[in-house]
Amino acid sequence: MSSNSNSQSVEARVQDFVRMNPPEFLGSQIGEDPKNFIDQVKKIFGVMQVTRNDRVDFIPRELREAKAKEFMNLRQGSMSVQEYRLKFTHHCKYSPHMVADLRAQMSKFLFRVSDLVKTKCRNAMLLEDMNISRLMTHAQQVEGDKLSELDKDNKKS
Repeated sequence: MSSNSNSQSVEARVQDFVRMNPPEFLGSQIGEDPKNFIDQVKKIFGVMQVTRNDRVDFIPRELREAKAKEFMNLRQGSMSVQEYRLKFTHHCKYSPHMVADLRAQMSKFLFRVSDLVKTKCRNAMLLEDMNISRLMTHAQQVEGDKLSELDKDNKKS
């Protein structure tokens, strides 16, 4: 094993992990100790020089399903575009099948954004070089402009 395990391919690292004879945790057997399982896996990671950035968090299926449901029902409502953007980005990772490609991700974002910005953002989405980050930033700018216009109109009245 190379001293720099980051340079190894994922496949090679998985093979190294399997060679370390890691413990199994099924979660359904009497006497299984989750803490012991985690401690043993952490020891193996230490030997393999797995960095904190290389590790992933375990998210129970029930939590993933709840977050996916939240994502499906997420709408801007009374949130600002920035708040909606943050929630969308956070929940997006729990439903990768719903945002499988860039266009699907942008469409899902716009589907539940307020009507205040939806039309201008749909037009911007058609630009060839548009991506989700740029679209979200554009939505925030459009919202700011629209709110400024509404504020000016209210002051005139």
